[in-house]
Amino acid sequence: MERLFELPQIKLQGGNATRWESNKEATDVMRRILPALIADLSLQARNEPTAQGLYSFVKDKFLPPALCLMQLVHEKIHQQFLVFQKRNLFFSQVEQEVTVLKSSLAQLKESNMVKDRWQAWLQSDAGLKPLQEEVPAYFQDDVWESFKNIVMEPFLTALNENVDNRFPNTGSLSVFNVFSPRQILSNSSTEYGDAEMRTLAEEFPRLSLTCCLSGAHTD
Repeated sequence: MERLFELPQIKLQGGNATRWESNKEATDVMRRILPALIADLSLQARNEPTAQGLYSFVKDKFLPPALCLMQLVHEKIHQQFLVFQKRNLFFSQVEQEVTVLKSSLAQLKESNMVKDRWQAWLQSDAGLKPLQEEVPAYFQDDVWESFKNIVMEPFLTALNENVDNRFPNTGSLSVFNVFSPRQILSNSSTEYGDAEMRTLAEEFPRLSLTCCLSGAHTD
């Protein structure tokens, strides 16, 4: 393909660490230390105005499910990040990886994975259960439904839209299958490849549509 378009061979040389990776580390740490953090802030809040503000923030009823949601989201994105770290990853694999990521994010909205992780954390003696008296807001009956409707579903919808915006041309990558020898041999139609070559001409304006179409029918 690169020779046909007179382009250098296109490969992904590897991805750099992103803010999502640093956010993943921060989320994991918060999950581990939240009970200890609340205990420490409750003492400091008696004399420090800044600590008072932080103490109020960490006692918000949406914080535990939000941390569980973000931890699961980070796990999905981290898997894609590891794939993109591979050197000489052919760019045509991007479409497959983005599709997998979007599917896994949609699964978070449709399944109980976030809710199950949050409830397990609430009910664990090694988790948030000892905070039941100090932070009763965490254990209110309406927490999950409110969080799901107000935070989780809008966030996941926006995140999927953001993925689409970051990878706007992934749907065109499959068009390159028109150059597959197997497909060429299995299609004898004189119109084979016309639609695909038009798509490529739109994606790569410097290519001549006439040239592309005539090239598709060259014996």
